[in-house]
Amino acid sequence: MKDKMIIEFCWGDSKQDIEVPKSLTCDELIYALNEGIGLGLDVNNADSFAFSCDVAKSAIKGEKTLEEVGLMDGATVILHE
Repeated sequence: MKDKMIIEFCWGDSKQDIEVPKSLTCDELIYALNEGIGLGLDVNNADSFAFSCDVAKSAIKGEKTLEEVGLMDGATVILHE
């Protein structure tokens, strides 16, 4: 079984395919994207942004893994500020 997936991450006018582990938590994904891409999010103020997905069963936040919220290969994750 493949333990990684490729998601498309969209923010502003940009988008990028990113390979991530299925076991990564939603919060870990948010922190990693913020640091790795330099999004400039105030991660201590979760009301200032949101992540949505075309296939997720629940919100992309918290300690649930990406697999638990329903993300899969080819999913699109969008940052809303």
